[in-house]
Amino acid sequence: MMLRNKIHGFVSILAPLHLPALNRGRVQTLVQRGLLTLGGTMTTSQAVEWAYCRKRLLQGRRIERHDYRAARRALDHIAERIGRAKTIGRPWIWRLKGVSN
Repeated sequence: MMLRNKIHGFVSILAPLHLPALNRGRVQTLVQRGLLTLGGTMTTSQAVEWAYCRKRLLQGRRIERHDYRAARRALDHIAERIGRAKTIGRPWIWRLKGVSN
């Protein structure tokens, strides 16, 4: 949503976009909390368990494909891929951006 200049009626490119929830979504905050708790690295499946613990444990529902996709999108914003696990399914291993080792 771009702001309009009331005087001239054109769209201002320089006007900042009003995005109060940027980088503070529900899945992003839960995944980031999990990363901090687990020492800065986690797999995609661990991120999904952190992000959807209520759905899984309290409601007894299954984790679905779109839940994994949402967790990966959140991880893409706040973390970087550092490799793949050697376990079954070979999930990605993620590390918080800006953290070394």
